[in-house]
Amino acid sequence: MTPEALRLLLVHAHPDDETLTMGATIAAALDHGHRVVLVTCTRGEEGEVIGAAHAHRTSARDDTLGTHRETELADALAALAAPGDAVVHHWLDALPGDGRRTWPTYRDSGMAVLPGGRAGVPPDVRPDAFAVADLDEAADRLARLVSGERPHVVLTYDEDGGYGHPDHVMAHRVALRAVELAADAPEAPWDVPLVLAAAGDLDDLRAWLRAHPDPRAWDPTGPLPHLYVAPERLDAAVPAQPWLPRKVAALRALPTQVTVEEPAGPGARFVLSNDVPQPLSGLERYRLLRPVAADAAEQVPRTTAADPLAALTALVHGASPTVPDAAPPG
Repeated sequence: MTPEALRLLLVHAHPDDETLTMGATIAAALDHGHRVVLVTCTRGEEGEVIGAAHAHRTSARDDTLGTHRETELADALAALAAPGDAVVHHWLDALPGDGRRTWPTYRDSGMAVLPGGRAGVPPDVRPDAFAVADLDEAADRLARLVSGERPHVVLTYDEDGGYGHPDHVMAHRVALRAVELAADAPEAPWDVPLVLAAAGDLDDLRAWLRAHPDPRAWDPTGPLPHLYVAPERLDAAVPAQPWLPRKVAALRALPTQVTVEEPAGPGARFVLSNDVPQPLSGLERYRLLRPVAADAAEQVPRTTAADPLAALTALVHGASPTVPDAAPPG
């Protein structure tokens, strides 16, 4: 890692979320010498399984999906990295320095589908589910990692978790609370300069849906997941299109959760267990979750214009980068 390297901390709810929302950013960051630390809050034990090969792993049957998804995540992170690089990965309930664990594992909460297709906390949520964990206890653990890593950038979800999944919402809450606690720590406080949420361009998604009609797809004129926002609400973008093949390879390493239906390119798409096609892109967008921290310019190294993460540092150093346009729907 060079002196000009950025330190990024990613906080995600389940294995696969990091690749779906910011896989190309991860790959580009690693190639440019930046440090990438990923914290995954649960092992995705309650996820729905695609296909028959691993159907027995669901929580209703063998309940082995969580351990299997640990392996899938390791394979996906390896696919995102070039030889000699690696994402530093931790589970929220097993962070370094925690010592002997005396608390339950943070388990995937599952979700209930609410009217309008949004996700919510299921009525039979388990007591060890992440969505009902003690916020300050979880955030205090993450805050210790923030203090140790001193990240320039924290990347997570928006307050809605993208589409309302309770674990995504909780990951957002834990991440922001941890940032607050680290800034106020009595010893070696660290005020994270940039805290961003993954986002999508609503106009681009509607254009893609019109260009790729599919009976399974969302109605381009109807409501869409809250992850997608109007272009004027986007604050930065990482134009990591050259790293899209690595993102695709990482998604292919997650077969219980994701299916890539076409090769990488303008028409590339993926589907989850709901069988709804969504576009694949190496252009990954972000929204600020809070104002840029005071004295951020003194803390954050400048990146070169050739660095795909330059738009993030531009937010800190007073520039107003233009969010790149997506390629025309193909």
